[in-house]
Amino acid sequence: MTEMTGRRDHLIKQINDQYDTLCLELEQKEADINLELSKSNQLALDVRTPIKILITKVDKWLEPVMGTFFKDIYWHCDTT
Repeated sequence: MTEMTGRRDHLIKQINDQYDTLCLELEQKEADINLELSKSNQLALDVRTPIKILITKVDKWLEPVMGTFFKDIYWHCDTT
């Protein structure tokens, strides 16, 4: 009976050790994923900011040109 109890206790300890190891690995994987997400969010921000600035500059540059373009079309359509 003592041998069975010793074997059972040994198996329980093995299972608990494996569980603890898996939990640590899972925590590490979660930390790695969070780090990668953080890097990817920063990269997305790094990419979006210059594009937003560029769009703003192009929009300001095109506004007078397109305004004149549409005004010319309007006058052309109005006179025909």
